[in-house]
Amino acid sequence: MNERNGDRRRLWGLRALALALAFGLWFGISLSNRDVPTSREVEASVTYQRPEGVILIDQPSSVRVTVSGPESEIRTLLPYLVQVVVDLQDRDLGFVSIGLGPEDVILPHPDLSVTSIDPNVLKLEMDRAMTRTLPLEPSFTGEPAAGARVLLDRVTLDPPKATVTGPARILEGLEKLDLSPISLDGHALDFSQTVTVLSPHSLVQVQGDSRALVRVPMDLGAGDNGGQARGGTSNSLRPEPGL
Repeated sequence: MNERNGDRRRLWGLRALALALAFGLWFGISLSNRDVPTSREVEASVTYQRPEGVILIDQPSSVRVTVSGPESEIRTLLPYLVQVVVDLQDRDLGFVSIGLGPEDVILPHPDLSVTSIDPNVLKLEMDRAMTRTLPLEPSFTGEPAAGARVLLDRVTLDPPKATVTGPARILEGLEKLDLSPISLDGHALDFSQTVTVLSPHSLVQVQGDSRALVRVPMDLGAGDNGGQARGGTSNSLRPEPGL
């Protein structure tokens, strides 16, 4: 009986040893696989270091970066931690081509490296920033009450002008700034409306308050005078120089 119990204990001991060896082998293989080099493509944001007083026109906001490294690091890599920094401090104004390399990419871990960047050349336009103060011009849509007309020569704006900042190439050709359209539907008496100054380009920013108060005088007379206008179509008014 004692001999049989001893055999059983040896058998269970061998089974436990085999299970421990199998687990150790699996764990070792699993751990080594986590360190196998692999790669992954992520969309990386682009940050531009530009000189003061310079604006970039139509600059890309991101590029595709292929990152290589241990599987454990690649698997947990957060794309927003991969950033591309473009230094434009010594560049002249105008159109420029900027080549991108691994040295321009910031990675979150030293074991990671850059395999490729797409596109690896950025074509940019650099322009000087300009500030201008321009007159505002209202416009009208819709149909006023029967017989009513807008007295265009008496329309006033507060303020009559707005200041904008943007690329010189865009601002140099501007003569005025448009306002969001004012609806005349149903109006017969004088009224006022606050409207928004419209930016002529996504890179042009309105400084300060981007709204204006437009006072619209109405006339109920039946005559067609030169300073009057019906609604129905979009009408615009260029403010008098004194406004």
